[in-house]
Formats: sequence, structure tokens, C-alpha cells
Amino acid sequence: MRFRLARCALLGALLVVGCYSPTLPLPPPLKPDVSVTSTGDYRLKGGVLPNAQVFALDSRTLLIDGQEADAVGLYDFVLHQAQAGDSITLWYEAGTDLSPPMIFELPTAAPVESGGGGGMPSGAAGGAGAGGAAGSGG
Repeated sequence: MRFRLARCALLGALLVVGCYSPTLPLPPPLKPDVSVTSTGDYRLKGGVLPNAQVFALDSRTLLIDGQEADAVGLYDFVLHQAQAGDSITLWYEAGTDLSPPMIFELPTAAPVESGGGGGMPSGAAGGAGAGGAAGSGG
């Protein structure tokens, strides 16, 4: 009986300690594919963890654009009012964890998208609204 009680106590202690062990940090996002839309806006496409919230801060305009990645982790959104040479800080949030930022400059010679129908992706309009609110604070 004592052995069984001691075994249960040890198992319980291991479970409690396991809950307090730190989790691995999120990896930083990879540099996204950057292109220019037919209207001259910069578009970012890339991949992160599934359903993560992806954000891009333009250090010149202080606007934040972004969207929720899809079920496989792909994102595709437009940076509003961005210009060549702007420094962009890209990061994502998965659950309550934030990734380290990845900083890059927008190129002067980004590929221009072909004018094949597209329009803005479903999440881009929502990202612009959040960016406008966050970036227009002062």
C-alpha cells in the first residue's frame, strides 16, 4: 500500500513540475516574399505557424498592417503607404507567445504582380483597419 501511495505522489509531483517547465520560444518569421501590386502598394507573402496573427510595422509611417495566417500558416497582405527603403519589422503571435521580430528593408526593385484578377486577400482589409488604428495614434 505504501509503495502505491509513494508512486502516486511521485507521479503527481512530476506532473506539477512538468507544468512549470518553460516552453520553447517561437522561431522568428522568415523574410517574406515582397512584391508590388498594380496600385504600387507593397505586398508581403509568407508562412508562420497555423492561425497565428502576423504583424508588420513600417518604421517610417508607424502603421501596422497584418492578418491571421490560414490553417496551414500562410499569410498574404498589403502594406499601406509603404515606400521603397522603408524598414519593416515583422513578427507574429501564436496563442499568448510572441515571436522575435525580423527586420528588413523594402526593396526598390520588387517584382510587380501581374494584373490577373486577384484583388486584396480576405484578411488584408481587416489588417489595414487595425494598422490604421494602431499607427495613427500620434
